[in-house]
Amino acid sequence: MSSTTDNEQRFAYLLSPEFQIVNTAGKPLTGGWIEVYIHGTRVKYYCFSDFDGTLHPFQIPLDSLGSNIVLASPTHAYDIYIYN
Repeated sequence: MSSTTDNEQRFAYLLSPEFQIVNTAGKPLTGGWIEVYIHGTRVKYYCFSDFDGTLHPFQIPLDSLGSNIVLASPTHAYDIYIYN
């Protein structure tokens, strides 16, 4: 079994790769960020930016489209907070 297959089993998309966060005017939330916690707690969860296991910073920045690749372990439930 290849390492890519192993990593794809360890990580899953937390948000759809096509997600886009917009502001109240419908514009992409450029400069915003996402924070992820283990569901029901205030325990920080550091997500991954690729299937090789590269970690995002805790405050995951949103790009000019109001998006980012966010991967996480499929073994937990999460609370996701979005900030402007």
